[in-house]
Amino acid sequence: MWGFSVPSWCRKNRYCVVKSLFDIVLKSIDTINHSIDKLLNAIDKIHHAIDTALIFFKKKEPNQPRSNTTCYERSNSMIIKPLSYPLALKQLEAIQKRLPPEHPKAEKVNQQLMMKSAGYKGEKNLEYPLSFLDSDTYSIFFDLRLFDGKHHFQMDALILSSSFIVILEVKNIAGTLYFDTGFNQLIRTYNNTQESFPDPLIQIKRQEAQFTIWCKQQSIPEIPIHSFVVISSPKTILTASPDQPPPHHSVIPNLMVHKKILELTNKFSDNLILAHELHQVGLKLLANHSSAKVNMLQTMQIEKYEIQPGVICDHCRFLPLEYVRRQGWKCSRCSKYTIDGAQKALRDYGLIINRRISTKDAKLFLKTNSGPLVRSLFKSMDLYPVGRSRSYQYVIPHA
Repeated sequence: MWGFSVPSWCRKNRYCVVKSLFDIVLKSIDTINHSIDKLLNAIDKIHHAIDTALIFFKKKEPNQPRSNTTCYERSNSMIIKPLSYPLALKQLEAIQKRLPPEHPKAEKVNQQLMMKSAGYKGEKNLEYPLSFLDSDTYSIFFDLRLFDGKHHFQMDALILSSSFIVILEVKNIAGTLYFDTGFNQLIRTYNNTQESFPDPLIQIKRQEAQFTIWCKQQSIPEIPIHSFVVISSPKTILTASPDQPPPHHSVIPNLMVHKKILELTNKFSDNLILAHELHQVGLKLLANHSSAKVNMLQTMQIEKYEIQPGVICDHCRFLPLEYVRRQGWKCSRCSKYTIDGAQKALRDYGLIINRRISTKDAKLFLKTNSGPLVRSLFKSMDLYPVGRSRSYQYVIPHA
């Protein structure tokens, strides 16, 4: 038929040949996927480096006179690494609204969401007392995650000065807190119910020890390091046993943070680090920070197929909506339209399922058969493609 004869050995072993070729194709696909993941991580690091550089420096305007030493100046803001909305919290919010209310993991998701939200609000409340500090004296880094050679460790806030360093661990726990230093535990009494938490005093001492190791690895000059547990809520009542050493030297209310920093400033008045060395320490902190990989779907042990697809109604939270041409996404329950629901749904997909999405996957998740509609959505969201021709995948940023 094709003008040549197929050898008998090839006819007999064609199954083995096809299987071998198929295995090669699968391995190639795995290699490509791995390369794409590396590319995405590299892009994230580049974005992070640009963001932190813009925070740490500000470029002189063209009409300003050029300095004799450098064309950059230190930013007037003392918050070098600002507090950002946690990725885990974004993922939990996306999972919660796409998980059926009767799902066996729904209550666990709600609890995790409340806990993560309380933690973020506690750190957010810390910004106010810190805003009273002198921006020329202190540099503040939120949510630093460093590696000491064996383990990663994360600090809620780090305050850097030429005389000392302060590590802050924020706890936003309501009720009455009892610090049991004998058994190294924190006991919370709330609504006549007692609950035990790990001792935050041990946590901050471990962070302090790990940070000390990290400083030695980075050849940072020795400087006093102090760590404190900050109780965020002003309604929280703190208690301790009279028979045990009081923890009040290491546990402070949120509004007392500013006063504590000033006390340390008066106590340690000598400049132990020169200005250029302090600048280098700040750069090293930013350069060595690495965000933790977060997959709350896996953490909550929820399968991808359990997530409800479709566009969600902004008015009654019903899903899925149906797209009506030139009008938007219409809800069959309340008959109202949702304008940007598809973009929100694609962001949910990026948070929950995968940051990479194909046109086919997008049509399945949005429950639409329109390829042009999906491509128009990709364009409106400025999603850039990865791959070639029909195998294009689009990368959804974690906004």
